[in-house]
Amino acid sequence: LVAMSAYSGATGVGTYQAQTGDNTADDSVLVDATTSISVQPVNRSVTHPASTTFTVTSTATGAYSALTYQWQISSDGGSTWTNLSNAGVYSGVNTNTLTISNSTGLNGKKYHVICGTDTANTNAISDAVTLTVA
Repeated sequence: LVAMSAYSGATGVGTYQAQTGDNTADDSVLVDATTSISVQPVNRSVTHPASTTFTVTSTATGAYSALTYQWQISSDGGSTWTNLSNAGVYSGVNTNTLTISNSTGLNGKKYHVICGTDTANTNAISDAVTLTVA
């Protein structure tokens, strides 16, 4: 266990050196990445059974190798959220663009996406958007 508080620069995000006490060399310790959303998804209005997409742009800083995405749906106005899977009318649920191939029966559903990285302990959650189907 390395006590990062012993290193005066151990704040924020990135890679820090911490003395391990082995008198050989300092060991690198990766600190979590930070994820943010730079472009939010927007509400969509379509006529059934039209297809549509929701897209988000996210960025990350710090030590990471891949951005991650998980689109979710709410059927109760945003009180509870459920992970979507690539099945039925949904595809791209783990990408920055959610595709809905057929909007029938989805009027009023809300969607948002959780953006993170393979190392982030804190994720960014997009604004909730609504699909209006006429």
